[in-house]
Amino acid sequence: MGNSIIRIIPYREELAVYFKDFNITWLQKYFVVEPIDTLMLNDPKSYFLDKGGFIYFATLNNEITGTFAL
Repeated sequence: MGNSIIRIIPYREELAVYFKDFNITWLQKYFVVEPIDTLMLNDPKSYFLDKGGFIYFATLNNEITGTFAL
């Protein structure tokens, strides 16, 4: 990896598309995307953050490479 820099950063509205895209890709590969998944991923603020949850992103050299929610 050399001089690669990995960071964990908190949710920002402009990153919502990554949260949705990464999760849809994962669901399509391992499960099925259900209607509730689409609703939740289209509105992470209401379904996760406003209910006390957290969303984070992993970056590698300032490129978004992953995401997770708690």
